[in-house]
Parts: sequence; C-alpha cells; structure tokens
Amino acid sequence: MRAATTAAPHAPIALSFSANLAIAMAALLAGAAAMFRYGVQDASLHTVLDTSVALTGALVALLLWDVSRRSDQSWPLLLAIAFAMLTVGELLHVAAVLGWLSEGREVDVQLRAGTWGPPAQLLPIGVGASLLLRNRPRWFAWPFAFGLALLALLLVATFLSLPRYAEPGLLWITRSSLILVPLLWAAVGGAYWRHRDETEIARAIALTAAVLAVAHTTMLYSRAPSDTVAMVAHFGKFVGDALLLFNLTQIGAADTARRTLAERQLTALNRELDARVAERTARLRESNERMHLLEQITRAIGQRQDVQSIFQVVVRTLEDRLPADFVCICRYDRVANTLTVAHVGLGSAPLGDELGITDRATIVIDRNGLSNCVAGDLVYEPDIAEIDFPFPSRLAKQGLRSMVVAPVSFEAEVFGVLIVARRQALAFPSTDCDFLKQLGEHVGLAAHQAQ
Repeated sequence: MRAATTAAPHAPIALSFSANLAIAMAALLAGAAAMFRYGVQDASLHTVLDTSVALTGALVALLLWDVSRRSDQSWPLLLAIAFAMLTVGELLHVAAVLGWLSEGREVDVQLRAGTWGPPAQLLPIGVGASLLLRNRPRWFAWPFAFGLALLALLLVATFLSLPRYAEPGLLWITRSSLILVPLLWAAVGGAYWRHRDETEIARAIALTAAVLAVAHTTMLYSRAPSDTVAMVAHFGKFVGDALLLFNLTQIGAADTARRTLAERQLTALNRELDARVAERTARLRESNERMHLLEQITRAIGQRQDVQSIFQVVVRTLEDRLPADFVCICRYDRVANTLTVAHVGLGSAPLGDELGITDRATIVIDRNGLSNCVAGDLVYEPDIAEIDFPFPSRLAKQGLRSMVVAPVSFEAEVFGVLIVARRQALAFPSTDCDFLKQLGEHVGLAAHQAQ
C-alpha cells in the first residue's frame, strides 16, 4: 500500500518587536547625544521634525484604517481615528510655527503653545479610550471621533490660556502643563501590554508608548521652542511614531506570509483530497468490476454439472478477465497432506510446464504459504523473490513476483486451493485479494453441489 506523502510542517510565523524597540531606543539615544554634543537649536529642524511626526501619524492612521476595513474590527478603527487627530493637530502646529495661521508674532507664539500641547495630550487619551471601547460596534467610531474633536477644542482653549514655560519647580520641571503626557503614555503602555496576547497591534503600541513616554518626559525640561531639549523630545516623538509604523508594516507582512502559507497548505490539502477521492473512486470502480466478474463466474459455474468444468470456467475467466499470468486450481488431500493440480489454465500451461505444475501433478505442502492456505487462510505474498520456501521459489525462478493463494472451501472445510500469480511485485491490491477469497468460497459451494 502506497504511503501518503505529506508536506513538511512549517514553523509558525511569529513576531517579536524587542529588536525593533532596541534599535529605536539606540537611535533615540544616539540622536540625543549628537544634539547635546553640538548644541542643536534649529527652528528649521523643529519644523522638519513636527512635519515628520504629522506624516508618520497619517501613515499609521491609514494602516490602522486598512486593518479595520479588512478585518471589520472596531479596535483598529478607533486607533486610526486617534492617530488621525494627532495628524491634524501636528499639521496645525506646523502651520502655526510657519506663521500661516496669523500675522502677528505674539499670536504665533500663543498658537504654537496652543497647538503643540493638545495633540500630545489627545493621542494617549484616544489610544487608551480605544482599548476600553474595543468591543463596541463599528458605528461607535462616529461618536468616538466627535468626542475626541470636542476634547481637542477644549485642550486648545486650555493650552492657549496656560503659560508655556515656568521657573524650574518640582524635579526641575519647566513645562508643568505637559506633566500628564508621559504619565498617560506609561499607563497606556502598561494597559496595552496586559492585552498583548489579544492582537499584535497591542504589543506594538505598548512598546511605542515606552518611547513616547521617554520623549515627552524630556519635553518637560524644555526652556525654549527650539532648544536642544525640545529638539530631543521632538526627535523622540518621531522615533516612537516611526517605530509603530515599522511594527505595523511588519504585522502586515507577517499576515500576508501567513495567508500565503495557509493558501499553500489549503492547495496541498485540496490536491491530497482530490488524490484520495480519485483513489477511492478507482478502488470503488475496481471493486464494482470485481463484483461483476464474480457474478459472471458464479452464473457460469452454476450452469456446469461437474467439478472439472467448474474449475475450467474459473481458471479461464481469471486468466482473461482478472487478468493473471499464471492460474491453477489444486485439490487438497488431507490424509496425504498434498495438493494435486486439478486444472491449469490454457494461457498458463506453457509456464506450468516449466514449473512442473501440470494437470495431476503433486505439490508437497511444507511450512510455507500453502500450509496456511489449506488451514483456511488467504495468503498474499507481494514479492515471492524474497521468500526462501520451495514452492514460491519455483514460481520466482520463472519470473513470477507476486502470488495469491485462496482456499476453496465449503462450511470451513478446505478441499482445494486457487493459485494466482503475476509477474509484477505488489501486483494484487486489496480488492483483488477480497475478490479471490470470495471466489474461492463460491467455487467451493458450486463444487460441493456438483459432487
């Protein structure tokens, strides 16, 4: 029986963002060291970093929206809205820095203060609220977005009225109005880490929250819009958002790889199923053919009145219709414990002459397949070339490779055997063996009735 071929198992595609976090923190530390080393206080770099944060936030929002669209889940959609709010706030801050929102310098300073703090506060609040509301239906995204927009307006009004900088106070903090931002990110990071097993996005946001908490903690010690500490904080925000963007890209790539692997496995399973169906269909067809042949033989031997003519019909039909390279029927002498050849098929006669198996020839039963057969068992030898017994060896020397010996019996009494052989090894499937066993029983019944 041919063994089924199965594909080698594939290792599961798993993501670990630890290396990404380590690279992000190393980049943040290296950038901070360079800025402090060279005393970077560049308004143009300030604008570039703010613009980068806005663009990165927009890409994150688009990715999360696409995830929500494909998965029909609310959690990524709520996150997308939170990052979209960040993008709008950062773009307004960039416009304020460039002086596009007013013409007076004092107004510009106020707008910078009122447009930088709100998105910094709003994003961790939105991300945290997304976690709490993750199981709500998708239509809840509308009131969620409306609520964030109202909160953003309230934060803008609040930050426009608060002083930007103050004298160093508790822990030498100069931007006390932003003290809640790193605390919020720490809380959000911890909450998302506890839910990291629900989705890979939660793990990615938890690690991003750690970077953003460090960045916003640095911002607490800024003394001017473009001083070195502020530049490090802005660079940290960009690194955090870029880390999240890269992690989301990895999640998408891993999901694509999983889908591709699943499709390949499904294709392989379909092919295997088709092969099994074809094999079962072939076996069923072959079984039906064997049953039809058995019916024909039974009908033919039912019309015979003597045992010898029954044997002739059986042997001739097997040679032509089974087909087989050698077929003979032997009578069993229980007293002498020998087999006497009753009939050799016409097509098998030349090979029988070479084997010494001719009509009325005697075959000695020794401890081999013949002894098992006269005991009532069907014997199938898939490759007689490997058997070191006299009778199978005689067949193997003349080029026969596989053999079936079926008992011819009536009411559990064996009085003959049916020997069928082919030149190919492994040439008798289970359907042929079952057929020959049933045929032996039918021949035994017909021979008993004819006696």
